[in-house]
Amino acid sequence: MSLSTVYVRNVDDEERIHINFTYKLNDKTREFNMNRSKTENLSETINRLSQNLIKWIEKSSKKKNKQDIQSPTEIDISLLEGDQVIDLSTKTGDAWKQDGIMKIADEKFKIEVNIPTIQSINLSSSILAGFPILFRVESDFTDLQISKFTWSKEVKKEVELQNGKRVVTTSWVELSNEREFRPSVNDIGCRIKCTILPRNKDKNGQEKSGESKCTISAGPGVCPFEERHLYTTEPCDKDSIRVVTYNVLAGLYADTDYSKAVLYPYCPAYALSTDYRKQLYIKELIGFNADIISLQELDKKIFYNDLQPKFVADYSIHLADCIEKDYNSDVKDKILSKDLLKEKIMPRKNTLQLIHVKCKGGNRDDILIGNTHSYFHPTADHIRVIQAYLSLKHMEMVLKNLKDVKPKIIFCGDFNSDPLSGAVQLLQDGKINNNHKAFFSDGEAQYVPNWNFESLFKFKSATGYPDYTNYIASFHGCLDYVFVESDKFEVLRTIPMPAHEHVTQMTALPNAVFPSDHLSLVCEVRPI
Repeated sequence: MSLSTVYVRNVDDEERIHINFTYKLNDKTREFNMNRSKTENLSETINRLSQNLIKWIEKSSKKKNKQDIQSPTEIDISLLEGDQVIDLSTKTGDAWKQDGIMKIADEKFKIEVNIPTIQSINLSSSILAGFPILFRVESDFTDLQISKFTWSKEVKKEVELQNGKRVVTTSWVELSNEREFRPSVNDIGCRIKCTILPRNKDKNGQEKSGESKCTISAGPGVCPFEERHLYTTEPCDKDSIRVVTYNVLAGLYADTDYSKAVLYPYCPAYALSTDYRKQLYIKELIGFNADIISLQELDKKIFYNDLQPKFVADYSIHLADCIEKDYNSDVKDKILSKDLLKEKIMPRKNTLQLIHVKCKGGNRDDILIGNTHSYFHPTADHIRVIQAYLSLKHMEMVLKNLKDVKPKIIFCGDFNSDPLSGAVQLLQDGKINNNHKAFFSDGEAQYVPNWNFESLFKFKSATGYPDYTNYIASFHGCLDYVFVESDKFEVLRTIPMPAHEHVTQMTALPNAVFPSDHLSLVCEVRPI
């Protein structure tokens, strides 16, 4: 006969031990949970457990008034390792051993320590037919890649009883065992349940389920980005790299009363909600089969809860913080020489994100990927030039510190700069004239004479210069780019942009089929 199980969580860097088991007495069942200090003696833990059991038995006896349930004054509890009873003076943290035995009276429980455990499953508050269901799992000691997933939908059926009364019955119908699940139109109106059997390479845990609070809604139909997926049905070959850059529009800017009333009055409120939009752009990103994906305005919670298995970020720095670095002492002196310029640039929180990747397969060189989002303001072209310059200088420092390898650079982002701007000229030419109009974009008070901007790098736009990458009712223009070093990459192709009539069909972006006010840019390049 198989033994019941007592589950123990005992993690080295935690001060307490968690104990869970289910105890059955006659027709009564109760789950017991204990959270004890690891440093107390086992006698104290067992004494507390005994008291809890006695209280439950007494309560059950009184509640049911059952004479056959005797209320014990004490319960014999012990732990065994093999045939040896563990001494009660042993520290609790040391007493609960994997495959040991907990004995309560004559009943034995097998001790399982640190088994795969699902703490919670939370499904998105918006679920669309035809789109991957987004969910968040909190787990311990679990490899979700090898865990078993089961997706089911709730089916309600009205039946007539023999007495003529009609009642509604509920059942769950299994739909899929894949980790990623996209409900169909046949599932619209139903709630969904995700059940996970947690596993790691050594053990299985206990199943846990999470149910959606919402029902499945009809999706927007075929989105324009799905036509672009026709060009990216397969990953690139080993000698080329597919790159995506995409400003996905932060919830901070989209899902507010101001955005709904002023910025995007043409967009229905439901299509501005983060839970709706992220379903669209995640499906869009998956369909591009990209090697490198550079995202801007990505909410931190979405990264950690929804995208972390697919996206990584190795290093980031606030560009204003770069000014304080020793290698930028000349830049700092220039900025501090103009009070207005200092006030403009120092508070900015725009970030450069860098990741150094080694390419799998073949003999391809390492890649240094940059991702940035430059400061937006109509009269801040000079600020964006300085931010681009700081980014380039930081990359120079990174390459200098990489002694054995010299990665080739791909620099992506929302530069908030049109093709004729000072920032784009600096990136393309590796230098910019100090008299460029960019430096007077906010008047002459912030102009610093004799400041030479020169870089070791020269880039070209692998995504070209489309008419626009950002399209709202009051503005449209090309602001986003995938820059690659001009002499180190060959541009193979750029995935066509959405048709203009699709972009303007619902006035502007975002809308029910475009989740952001920016468009994604996709290209394929080959290192040379």
